[in-house]
Formats: sequence, structure tokens, C-alpha cells
Amino acid sequence: MDASTLRIKRVIVEVRYNPVLAYSRLREELFDKWIKDFTKISLNDSSIEIIDEGLKFKVFSQWNRSGLYFEDVKKEDDYIKKTNEYLRKLLEHYKRTELTRIGNRFDLVLEYKGSFEELFKILKTNIYKDKIDELGEIVDFGTFALTAKENEYKIHISLGPVRKHEITRKNEFGNEADPDVAFLLDIDYYSDTKKEYDLEKFLQDAWKFADKKSKQFINSITKED
Repeated sequence: MDASTLRIKRVIVEVRYNPVLAYSRLREELFDKWIKDFTKISLNDSSIEIIDEGLKFKVFSQWNRSGLYFEDVKKEDDYIKKTNEYLRKLLEHYKRTELTRIGNRFDLVLEYKGSFEELFKILKTNIYKDKIDELGEIVDFGTFALTAKENEYKIHISLGPVRKHEITRKNEFGNEADPDVAFLLDIDYYSDTKKEYDLEKFLQDAWKFADKKSKQFINSITKED
């Protein structure tokens, strides 16, 4: 398996903050300027989403959380530029400089050309080694997950073999490029320390971590002896 062909299926950037008491009025002032550039809007009393179906991304907001969602991201600038453009303005408009949580989540997909059973065998051998078979013959396993730490940030990682329907059921913008069998790696890079954050630096650090570590990790666990 070639980690260089790893594809970023989904990116979610989310920030949380103390509740905005004038949320309804403030969001109307801000989003009214933006909706002309989007193809769809979803609105209720407690939340708003503006969606660009062509570029496969959306901006979402509630009174205590906001963020952006992307699909099929090709490069770093594709989402960092838009996140800076929309999320920074949104936080400034809500007058929220201090955040209670900041997170950047990546769903990465690596196509496997063989069968699901073959991929399962490779991952079983390299993740669990021989020890797990002491419990009995393992014929299936769900998501393998762990939480790590890097400096002030925590990283929640989950992974596993998936079939196409397990990828596409989470899609919001189509599934034409999704493989029949794949290795799925979910990386959530976040901090729940209440403070002010440098948004652009956080996004760059999150991208670098996900790009570098995902390839290292995949190379280490998908080796076929």
C-alpha cells in the first residue's frame, strides 16, 4: 500500500466558545452578507449552515460553536484560506477571542486494490500482532482508537478497514471517487484549554501533523511481509 496516494476525504474545523447571547441578531447581520455566494442555506432557530455544493464545503454556526466542513480536499490552501476567511470574521463578529475548544479533524482514505478480507488480514497482523488470537480466531474488528499528545494538543486517532458504503454514508457531496475497499484513518487534532488561539498557526500545525504522521503510521502498519 502506497501512503503517497492517501486522500483527504473530509476536513472539519470547529471552535467552541462561551454562548453568544445576541446570537440570532449577530448571525443574521453576518450571514446575510455571505449567502449570495453559496448555493444552499439551512436555517433554524438554533443553527445556520451555508453550503457551496460545487466547491464541497459549508460554514456552520450555533450560539456556542462554529466551523467549516470540507470534502475531497486536495491541498492545504483549499481549506486553510477559507477557514481563515470565514471563521476569523465570524469570531470577530461574535466578539469571541477566547475559545473553550479548538479542533481540526481529518478523515483520510487509502484505497486498497485487493479484497476487504485481504486488507483485514494485513491490519490484523500489523496492529494486533499475534497476541489477539489468544482470545480466539479473530474474524472481524471494529474501529481501533487511541489518544496521543503533542505539546499542548491532544490527538484522537481511529482507524480500520472499510467498504465503500461505510465511506459514502457520511458524505454530503457525492461519492464518485470513493473506493470499494479502503483503509480509513480519522485524526482529530484539538485542544480544550480555554484561551486565545492563533487560528492560522493552529491550522498549519494540524495539517502538518496529519500529513506527516498519517503517512508514517500507514507505512508502519500496512507492511506486507
